[in-house]
Amino acid sequence: DFLKKRKPRTMVELTRWVEFDGTAFEVTATLGDGEDEDAAVALEVESTSGERWCGSFSAEYIESLTSKTGNYKRATTFAQMVVSAIEGSADSVYVDLLKSEDLAAL
Repeated sequence: DFLKKRKPRTMVELTRWVEFDGTAFEVTATLGDGEDEDAAVALEVESTSGERWCGSFSAEYIESLTSKTGNYKRATTFAQMVVSAIEGSADSVYVDLLKSEDLAAL
């Protein structure tokens, strides 16, 4: 629904406040079609203290990564999942912020 309303080759931006471990963060997702140099998904997470993390992912990278997990998703499907997770509108997907200690434990 959110992505279906956009015109092809346009960027859509969604910003929501999301709580991780009791701390509020502003999460911004910029969603594109992944064509040319545009990223399919760009994320920016900023804490109330001003700390910021940014990441930009091409359609090719997203599709390659999801394929490696054994659960391939087209970039547009993945982008829709990101929107659902940020909005909290789906029980099947969620967004989480992992600290370096969390990643080391994986």
